[in-house]
Amino acid sequence: MFRSIRARIIAATTGCLVVALLLNTIINFQVTRQDNQQSQRDILTSTSASHNMAIADWVNSKMTVITSAQPVALSDDPVPVFKQLALAGGFTNVYVGYASKTAKFSDPTGVPADYDPTLRPWYQQAVSADGPVVTAPYVDAGTGKLVVTFAVPVKEQGALKAVVAGDVAMDSVVANVRGIHPTPASSG
Repeated sequence: MFRSIRARIIAATTGCLVVALLLNTIINFQVTRQDNQQSQRDILTSTSASHNMAIADWVNSKMTVITSAQPVALSDDPVPVFKQLALAGGFTNVYVGYASKTAKFSDPTGVPADYDPTLRPWYQQAVSADGPVVTAPYVDAGTGKLVVTFAVPVKEQGALKAVVAGDVAMDSVVANVRGIHPTPASSG
């Protein structure tokens, strides 16, 4: 079959062509695969960065509401303002814990009579940080539900007078995070 030079040349050329096409296919597959993987990584990075910004904006908006309650916290009756802030800010409760171990709540339902705000983690964390804090989830003393607290100390002439805080139920936190969905336009 390969006795003639012509047949040998055709066989060698065909073999070279098949090997070249096979190598080209393998190289194209690898390059395309790497590009697709990099594109997926870029999309995930971009999407997670935008969602991180959305969550940070949500936290900042909650903290802004609580920080705005500082001037009112030391007034004689901050409860009407706390009720408005709770309603407008999506809090289950907005309240102030005074250094005198008393507290005022936008919704005092379920709060024990012997409630001492100075013993609560949100109070202690805000005092320790000497600034705004967001607590880890914990069981609320009034509702018995899992909440996250946004808290900020209230000072008068440099002395700690109180800590104003607001609770957000974890149900709404989870709903907020679940509401974040990538769209076809998420990656630019």
